Amino acid sequence: MPQTCLYRETFEGRLHALDGFLESMKGTMKHLTITYLPGDQMERFSKLVFPNMRVLDYMADETDDWVNDSDIKIIVDCFPHLESLKLTGMSKGNNIYQMRNIRHLDIAQCWNLSVACIENVCEHLRLRVLCVQWRRSEEKAYVGAISKLNELEELEVEVVQQESIPQLMRLPKLRKLRIITNHECELVRDIAVLRGKDIISASFNDSIWLWTTKTWMPCRNLRNLTIINDEGCSWVKFRRVILCFPLLEQVHLENSRIFDTADELWDLVSICPHLKRLAMSHCILYNVFFKFDAARMGAVLDKRTQPLLLQCFKTSADDLVLQLFKHPKLKIFFEALEYSPVAPEAIELEFLPLEA
Repeated sequence: MPQTCLYRETFEGRLHALDGFLESMKGTMKHLTITYLPGDQMERFSKLVFPNMRVLDYMADETDDWVNDSDIKIIVDCFPHLESLKLTGMSKGNNIYQMRNIRHLDIAQCWNLSVACIENVCEHLRLRVLCVQWRRSEEKAYVGAISKLNELEELEVEVVQQESIPQLMRLPKLRKLRIITNHECELVRDIAVLRGKDIISASFNDSIWLWTTKTWMPCRNLRNLTIINDEGCSWVKFRRVILCFPLLEQVHLENSRIFDTADELWDLVSICPHLKRLAMSHCILYNVFFKFDAARMGAVLDKRTQPLLLQCFKTSADDLVLQLFKHPKLKIFFEALEYSPVAPEAIELEFLPLEA
């Protein structure tokens, strides 16, 4: 979907030119980013309706004193069929609930939202995706409201207290949860106890090493595992974690130092009989990495019923990988793997929903 970006400098002092631009785009515009437009420019939108607009990223100008969220009221009136909204700034969120077609709402960088706002949003909107933050003192009210979103499939929050996990885990259609753990081990342990059998994909940024294998024992249906910036995680420790996931089909290591030598890589392949893809991105492979037992590699790959895809991207040693990793059941690609990056100390879990 083509995206249009409006910056305050573009039409500063040229309001008539902005009028002409908006008039020419009102019938075709579908995706718009508004960045820090001052009040006199935002008010030009109030004359028009954009019937085909579906996606809006609105970064409010925090220097303007919008009375009663009048800028949000303009958005409500101008974009009646909006389906996705990312909102940044000091808005109190008073009018968001009036955008009844919104299914994807990102208000994680709104610092002034009221509890009434989130309660109205959750009561009136049939959200599928919600990105939000809250003050710890308001978490109970926020979680209570969010727990009523029976169609919610994806939830992203910054910090969650342990007491909130049972309610969130009962969301019937939840497929993806992204949280910053702040090294609170009990948080993930409770998720694993309540929904471990439903977790099919997990991504960690410098945090996998925090939890013992006991935490991961319920997660035996995990298929995809992504590890980013695994400082503090040795192969010995990681191997114990991997053994908790007997159905793994894909492992992705980003900026990883887990493997000292390729022997450990082939050990990983040997203990994951269902592994289809092993991806390594931005990993520095030193010469010592390639001092490995080639016979062991051959024996591991000989046992496989299907070829293994080894996908490397910016590993610093493409020539050596091609030269030394040769086998009929090994396919090597040098390209980036599409995945969702997660922030430091964050985790992303994907579930089979409680209800289809």
